[in-house]
Amino acid sequence: MEAAPTTSFRRISPHIVEVNPRRISQYHTTWEMVLAMYGAIVAHQGYYVAGILHRNVCEANIWIFERQTDEGKQHVAGMLLDVDRCDSYRRFRRAERRPQSSNEEEEVD
Repeated sequence: MEAAPTTSFRRISPHIVEVNPRRISQYHTTWEMVLAMYGAIVAHQGYYVAGILHRNVCEANIWIFERQTDEGKQHVAGMLLDVDRCDSYRRFRRAERRPQSSNEEEEVD
């Protein structure tokens, strides 16, 4: 009989958990790395929809969180962290183009 895999997720109380995340470079399987990248991409999209530009997506900021579900299955999720350097993307967008006003005076009869 195999020993249960150790997890990096421990429930301390109903609302508090203890986690020990790993950097994406410390993945155990290729599938785990793909799931972590997918989670980071979804997080990046969520930031963008909220009007935030991350500005520092790199290996050091993508982390793997894993836990064991109540049914005993392993659950892996990827997170995009280090949001302290984020900025609003709106300042990087071009201003909406407004119709140019005519400087010519209209002739009045």
